[in-house]
Parts: sequence; C-alpha cells; structure tokens
Amino acid sequence: MKYILKIVILIFLANNCIAQKYFSLNGIVIASGTNLPLAGVAIFVNDIKQEATTDSLGYFVLKITQNKFILGFKDRQNIDLNLDLYLTADTSIDFVMQSKTVLLDEVSIVAELQKNSHTILNDVENFSINSGRKTDIINIKEVAANKTINSSRQIYGRISGVNIIENDAAGIQLGIGTRGLNPNRITEFNARQNGYDIAADAFGYPESYYTPPTDFLQKIEIIRGAASLQYGPQFGGLLNFILLAPSEKKLSVSNKFTAGSFGFLSNNTIVSGTKKKLSFLLALNQKSAKGWRENSSYKNLNSLVIVNWKINSHFENSFQYTHMTYQMKQAGGLTDLQFAENAQQSFRQRNWFDAQWNILANDFTYKIDNNFKLNAKIFYMFSHRYSVGNLSAPNILDDQLDRDLQKDNYNNIGAEIRLIKSYKLFEKENTILAGFRIYNGKTKREQGFGDSLNDANFEFNNPESLEGSAFDFVSINYAFFTENIFRVTPNFSITPGVRIENLFTDAKGYYTVESKKELENKKNDRIFPLFGITVSNKVNTSLEFYGGIAQSYNAVNFNDIRVVNKNIVVDSNLKDVSGYNSELGARGNFRNLLFYDVNLFYLNYQDRIGLESKVDNQFNAYQFRTNIADSRSYGFETLVELDLLKLAAKKSDLGKLFFFQAFSFTNATYINTKDIFVLNNTVEYAPKTIYRSGLEYKHKNIKSSIQIAYTSSQYTDAGNSEASNTGINGIIPAYRVVDFTIEYSKKMWGLSFSCNNLLNQTYFTRRATGYPGPGILPSDPRSIFVGLEIKI
Repeated sequence: MKYILKIVILIFLANNCIAQKYFSLNGIVIASGTNLPLAGVAIFVNDIKQEATTDSLGYFVLKITQNKFILGFKDRQNIDLNLDLYLTADTSIDFVMQSKTVLLDEVSIVAELQKNSHTILNDVENFSINSGRKTDIINIKEVAANKTINSSRQIYGRISGVNIIENDAAGIQLGIGTRGLNPNRITEFNARQNGYDIAADAFGYPESYYTPPTDFLQKIEIIRGAASLQYGPQFGGLLNFILLAPSEKKLSVSNKFTAGSFGFLSNNTIVSGTKKKLSFLLALNQKSAKGWRENSSYKNLNSLVIVNWKINSHFENSFQYTHMTYQMKQAGGLTDLQFAENAQQSFRQRNWFDAQWNILANDFTYKIDNNFKLNAKIFYMFSHRYSVGNLSAPNILDDQLDRDLQKDNYNNIGAEIRLIKSYKLFEKENTILAGFRIYNGKTKREQGFGDSLNDANFEFNNPESLEGSAFDFVSINYAFFTENIFRVTPNFSITPGVRIENLFTDAKGYYTVESKKELENKKNDRIFPLFGITVSNKVNTSLEFYGGIAQSYNAVNFNDIRVVNKNIVVDSNLKDVSGYNSELGARGNFRNLLFYDVNLFYLNYQDRIGLESKVDNQFNAYQFRTNIADSRSYGFETLVELDLLKLAAKKSDLGKLFFFQAFSFTNATYINTKDIFVLNNTVEYAPKTIYRSGLEYKHKNIKSSIQIAYTSSQYTDAGNSEASNTGINGIIPAYRVVDFTIEYSKKMWGLSFSCNNLLNQTYFTRRATGYPGPGILPSDPRSIFVGLEIKI
C-alpha cells in the first residue's frame, strides 16, 4: 500500500508543479439527444492559437495563459460554437453540441496508418484497459529490420530493457526477458497471438517453441508486469503478436524470396481478399539453412489461415488456424576453452530437435451498443516437441551409445470472455472491464533411450518401460478478473483491479533410479487473489505521468517436477513463486520532434527458483534446482526518439531521420536467504545495463536502419560462477553487435538487404544445461541476406 500512496502523491505533486503557471480548462463534449461522447472535436482559443481535440471518450484538456478569451468548437461536420469565457481558476465544463445526420452515397475512405515504428497503447483499446501501464507497440510494417529471420535485436530495438538470448539463427524460438527475469523462450511473459495462448502450457510449462514469423505480423503489443491482472499472473507481463488482417481488396497476392549466408533460403507467400461480408488470408512461410557451425541445419514451415465473417453491424466472427513445424540438427554446446579455440566447431553429431505446433482459434465479437461490447475467444492447441541426442557435458566425448530421447505432447483447450462498458459516474465517463477464463492443459512427457545412430529418429528403444521417466501432467485453471478506470478529473484517472485464480495441477507417473521405477503422484489445488492499481495523469497532450503496482505469481514448472538430466538435480520440495511489480514513469511528445518514455521500476520475487552449483561425493559438478531465495530487481528504463531532420528544418523534402536510444539499468540481487554463497549475489540472466541506439531513415520508397546493441555481462547461475570446465556454468561476457538493413519498395515490387553482426563479433548469449546440448551456444558471425518481393 505504501508504494501505491507514493505513486499517487508523486503524480499529484508533479501535476501541481507543472500546471500552476496556467489555467486549466477541461471537460467533455457530448451529442445533444444521445448523450454520447463526440470524438475528434477541435476546441481552440481564437486569439492565442491554443487547441485541443476530444479523445474517443469526448474528453479534452486546454492549458490557457490568459483569463479572458473566446472559445471555439469545430467538429467534422463543421458545426461551430463560440463562447466568451472568463477564468479565475482551473475549470471543468461539459459541453453539449447539436449534431446532424447526413446521408452519403457510397464513398471510399483511404487513411494513412501511423508511420512510427514504435507507439504506445491507448488507455482503452479493443477489449483491454491500459491506463497507467508501461506499454509498447511495434508496428512491423514501419520497422526497418531483418524480418525474414525474426531478428530480435532489430525488431525489439526500441523496447528498453529487453534482454535477448539467441536460441537459433532463424529466430524460430524467441528468447526475451525484462527486469532481471528469465529470457529463455519468453517463459516469464504471457505469450499470446491475437489474444489467445501459444505456450506449451500456460502454467505448467509456459515456454513457447513457436514464434509467429514476423512476415505474418501486423504489430507486437507489450505490456510490462502490471498486465498480470488482465492476462495472467506471469511477472513479465503480456507479449501479444497481432497477425495480419485480410486485405480489403478483392484479391491480393504477395511473394517474398530471400537468400542469405550459410545456405539460407526463405519463401513467404500471402494471399488474401474480401468479398462483401467475408474476408480471408492464407499465408505460407518456408525457410531452411545449412547453418554456420558444424553439425547444424534446419528446415522450418509456417502456415496460417484466417476467415473473417462480418455478420452485421453488431456481430463479427474470425476463425484462425496456425501450423508450424521444424526440424533441426543441433551442434551442441562448448566449454570456455573450446569456444576460445574455435567457436564454429562441434562435438555432437547425433543431436536433433523436432517440433510441431497447431493452434485452432475462434474469435467472436458482439457490439451491444456503442458503449458496451463482448468478446469471446475459444482456442485449442495440439502440439509436440521431441529431442534426441547426447546431453553429456561438452568436455566429455560422445560415447556413441544409445541417445537420450525426450518427447512432449501437448493438448490444451481454453476460453476467455471479456465485457467492456463505458458509463457515467459523477458526470465523468468511466470504463469497466470484466472477464472470465477457463483453461485445461494436458502434457504427456516421456524420457528414455533412443537408438545410437546419427539420424533424426524419435522412437524409444523400450516404449513400454522407459529408462528415464513417464508422466501425465494436468493443469486446470479458472480465473475471474475486473478493472475499472475511474476518472477523478478529465486528465487524472485511477484504475484498480483484481484477479481471482483457481489453479489445479496434477503430476502422475514414474521415474527410474538405478533401474528401479519410483511411482509419483503430486496434486496441488490452490486459490489466490491478485490485486493491483494504476494511475495516470495526462498533464497535457505532450506529457503523461503514469505508475502502478500489481501482484504476480508463478506455479512450479513441469520441468521442475521430474526430468532426468545428468547435469541437473531438482529439489523435490519446490514451491510456487509470488511477488509484485511496481513502476513510476513519465512519457510524452515534445512538438512532434521528441518522443520520450522514462520509468523507474521495482520487482519483488519471492522464493525464486534457480540453479545452485554443487559437487557430488565423487567431486563432479552439477546444478541443483531449488527455491534459492527471494530476489528483488530495481532500476530504470528509458526510450528517446528524435526526428533529426525535423529538428533541423520544420519542412523538409528529405524524409525522416530518427535517432533512437533505449537504455536500461537493472540491479537484481538475491535477498532473504540463509545460504551465504547466494546472499547478495546477482540474479542469473540479469545484465546491469542494456543499451541500443541507432538511426532510422525513411523517405518515400526507402527505409533503412543501422543499430548498435550492447548488453553487459551476466551470470548464468545463482552462485555467480565465473567459469567451469564444462561450459555449463559461468559468466556471459558483455557483447556489442551492429546490424544494418535497407528496404526499397515501389508499386508491385520491393528489395531488401540486411547485414547482421556487421562487425563480425564473436560472442554468445546462452549457456545451456540440457537441450539443445549443454555448454556455450555460440551466436552467428557476420551474415548477409538479400530479398525480393512481388505484390499483385
């Protein structure tokens, strides 16, 4: 509670300090007879050229520097209203405008979309409330980046504080984290696509082996930790991939072919169109490469089907099917010495990975009236991930014996219903959101011996009696959530919220110890509430203060219950993790020249699960996975974007040249533990500084960017090991990478050129403990990609 009070007090003080030089006039503009808010009404002071425009709820705020003035109104129908006013103090007035109805012939309206590659979410957008939260939108079409390989450094370049680990060179698996949280396969985020789940299991195994190809995307929405109340209790918040919408033309076809270093080939085809109330989109993405390292190659295929039906002005329905499959030959990890000698070498010839992802979803929207809407999403995911190989540490030669084979099969079904309504309270327009979610996840996990050959064979030698383990995991979740924007004044709002979770998990099966089967059946049923509150103070159209606090929760992972791994021992008494996120920030736009977003954050993580380095009776090093300690992360995140050409000249025919800089500082340490070898240590995968900066140039048909990305050193275990003879534990040294992309398009065709790792740095971002092979996983050197796109 004390954090909430501090945030509220600071925002009120900031408002008073800034506003005391002006008189503030604010209010609501509504239509006569309907009492509905009028958006887009221009409100201006005639003689001093001050102006504001009403938002979607009819609100406006004007800062006026004189007492007496003439206030003018003009809406899109050119209805004028002029008033003589005299102010002696800040004033709030609601205005009623007489509207008129005009019947028009059929017209075509062409709107130019936002041309910034980075924006933020509105306070109320679709079926979400975002007021007071730190939000980001990546507008994919406007990003000059290597989209073909989902280049995370470029795509997420403007998202401050994002720590990136590179699981593969094609961006098939995404690995990002913020504020000292685990970046492995976006496990700390609530990962969604068009608002529905894509992870293996939302609670039991929240890792995602599937990431939509960037060529399939319209935008990416990111909401930090305070998203836990609306989307699920994960500490990282929401990561939502918004797919392309069908073309409004009768038929549209595009094909993009890309070739690149190390045998890379990619083909992306999209066919879409609209006829009357029906629209569709079909997309196919294929890519393959031989790989830079020895014993590495991959083949990847993604397909997408969307069919939309606008039944009438009130009903809309969208059916969506996503399919992904890929198979990789994996080079395995290296020790520190092996990496220093030759990062390209490999000591594993028999390691393979295979995954297939299938997601069916139906999205139904019902518009009850202009202020009341309902949305229902139903989704079903059936998928698998298989891996086979030698998972011994890289300093041990391959014994050429039977390989370790692990197979997961997932069957998840869920539904989420949301209602959002605008209503008046004390003459102020408020918004309430309420929703219910039901989810049933089933995972069948098996581990045993496969054959001793070199090919991609994923069949067990003894399927009826596995040498490792066989478990059926179940997670059942019911959740109710609600939030409400209360507008204290037209520019200051408070949004409290609550989420009630009921989570049941069940793990039933056996594991083998010295050829003896040990039966296990673990059930856990818990109900827990999560509370939070955010505040927003929009001082004017150029400055907003925001902040909030929200509780979070992580369940014990299926991976943590029972997996036989030579390099890891799991504590049998693991328990769930809880904590909270808080933040306070300011953002705005100065004269359309400078966009800024600066915020402080504090993250509390209780009973954190992590890896502790230990030595067995025979002096062999291994990792012990347990509730190590509480941890806390604090720091700040900043983003600055400056239009250099507009700064130099108000009007320029040379296009736009943006300088951007995203910087974060994070201090993440372990606290509240009796283990003196962990106390006050740095949390693993929590670099203190992450810095990305670059130039982005846009002019007519040309779009290009050059970016430098720097990440400071980070540890990979709670003991803060500097190095080890296995390569599994140790530090990840600081690295600095430069990327360049240029795109040219004209009417029916386009060209693209990208150079990743322009300066050819040798570096790595991850030390694996198991799959895809323990040890250091080197990142790719300089690589070049050339693409040709044709649109019809």
